[in-house]
Amino acid sequence: MVSRLLDLSTIRNGRAEMTYFFKYAADGIPADRANVCTFKRREPLPKRHLWKIHAGAVRVVTWDDEGNVMPLGFWEEGSLIGGVLVVAEPCEILALTTVTAERLSPSTIVPAATFVAQSRQTAELLKILHCRQVDSRLLQLVRWLLERFGDSTPEGESLSLRMTHQEIAEAIGSTRVTVTRTLKQLEANGYLRRVGAGKIIFDRALWARSNSFSERFHR
Repeated sequence: MVSRLLDLSTIRNGRAEMTYFFKYAADGIPADRANVCTFKRREPLPKRHLWKIHAGAVRVVTWDDEGNVMPLGFWEEGSLIGGVLVVAEPCEILALTTVTAERLSPSTIVPAATFVAQSRQTAELLKILHCRQVDSRLLQLVRWLLERFGDSTPEGESLSLRMTHQEIAEAIGSTRVTVTRTLKQLEANGYLRRVGAGKIIFDRALWARSNSFSERFHR
């Protein structure tokens, strides 16, 4: 096994004020099934531990001094998540669905790619937040979620991940009322339709041709 220490020290005035060490390697994660826990939707996962998600999805959020919530990442089955992997404080790891996760040993070797993936997700979500138009932000978020959580079906792109309008609003820096109105207009224009409990089908052809979403959306 080839491993290495990643030193994330904070240096001020020539002195290390706080130092974290993470061992990482590219050859897998040890498992301990005795530490498997189940979390209900909206229940927080203790961030002092490192978790491996076996089923379900979580979101990582932070918030500003005024209480405005901002997403840092959305993680699904197979992902590693924990406070040591989140670059922002304060932060919270919340179950988006019923989640089955394994609490890993503090000595777990974390792949270097995990750190890269965490940073990339945060950057992608910040990019979405910087879109000027709310409807464009919503479009970008839906496309991003479809890439991570969607399934291709004969009817279109299916998204079974259930998020409240408030959670969507937090992800795009908008309000619940605006998200509700925008989703209704999308449904009326044929971009999406609801199938069964919580599943949404997106019309692949319409969304693929939507080079200028705002123009097409407001016709």
